[in-house]
This record gives sequence, C-alpha cells and structure tokens, in this order.
Amino acid sequence: TGAAFPLPTKYRIYFGDALHFTGRADDEDSELDKKVRTVKASIQAMLQQGLKERRGVFW
Repeated sequence: TGAAFPLPTKYRIYFGDALHFTGRADDEDSELDKKVRTVKASIQAMLQQGLKERRGVFW
C-alpha cells in the first residue's frame, strides 16, 4: 500500500550574536519588555535573512 514518507529537505540553522543584558530578574515590567523586544527583533532579523537566502522549499 502507498505509505506516506517525508520528502528530503535542506535546512539551515542560524545563530545570532550573543545578547547581553544587565539588571535583575525582578526588574520592572517595562524594563523587561525592552529586553524581550530586543530578543524578538533579533530572531525576526535572522528569520528574514533565512527567507531571503532560501531558493525554494526543498533546496
């Protein structure tokens, strides 16, 4: 019978520069939100870079 099997794909893993933050874990929420936005922006930039470099779904 026709069993489903995964198609071969290539993938890339991107590692960004290390992010260093100062402060304490119990800082004000507004300070923590700034740090969270920095991390999210860094991840989004890496995703955009990967999408720009991708030639196709399976390559």
